[in-house]
Amino acid sequence: MCSVQPGDLVFSYFNSAIRAVGVVMNEARSYARPDFGLANRFWESDGWLIDVQFQLLDNCFDPKSLLHEYRIHGPTTHGPINSIGGANMEYLYAIPIELGVIYLDRISIDVAEIQAVGSAERWMEHVDDVAEEEDRRLRARTDIGPTEIRALTLARRGQGYFRNKVAHFERACRLTGVKEPRHLRASHIKPWRTSNDMERLDGSNGLLLSPHVDHLFDQGYLSFRQNGTILKSPQLSEQLLGRWRLDLTINVGRFTKHQESFLEYHRDVVLQTSEN
Repeated sequence: MCSVQPGDLVFSYFNSAIRAVGVVMNEARSYARPDFGLANRFWESDGWLIDVQFQLLDNCFDPKSLLHEYRIHGPTTHGPINSIGGANMEYLYAIPIELGVIYLDRISIDVAEIQAVGSAERWMEHVDDVAEEEDRRLRARTDIGPTEIRALTLARRGQGYFRNKVAHFERACRLTGVKEPRHLRASHIKPWRTSNDMERLDGSNGLLLSPHVDHLFDQGYLSFRQNGTILKSPQLSEQLLGRWRLDLTINVGRFTKHQESFLEYHRDVVLQTSEN
């Protein structure tokens, strides 16, 4: 378990077939044993937990059907398949990269997409944790009154006074053109967590965005220049843009000078420039 590294693949075998493939998201960490009922008798109370993002397969297959390939590339001992072609029932085995590539060719799955989904889900979990901590800090503040605390709390959620101020500058989502307020999110340009109280309530520090565009902007997959051109992160796949039908070659219109001061921060700090 401790040899597993982020980015490694896990082939999940059950009911006589490989039925899911996962991407390891984090290194193993010490963790208390889950409740396995009667099986708990055979397990230590402490163990290792590995975070894996799995995707179920539409085209499951029995690895024993590739026994010839396994005998060429697979481990001769301590492997998932024994010498007579039967499955060994153990918890986790390591297989050579060559065999893993053969299995991947058989199931035709987009590993990068699984990893991207896993990263997005874990980022949102992190955002939720940070938001809860920020709410606790706000409620504990004594330098401002309850009205200000409520305004800042709503601003963090893109609501209240902040949303109304953003609507003075922005009438629609810059990318999708959607104008209906109930379908738009008021997103901070300079993130709420790094803004001061004045910036958190400043309408120039916000855009009205469709939810999927808000997701990309908030996580730094895209940004804007003052003249309205769109900047795309190397981590944003063309496949995703195609599925969401987002054209990043368009010009979304100029931004005000005050908005530009916040956009400069977003480009310098939030926009993901690395391909990793």
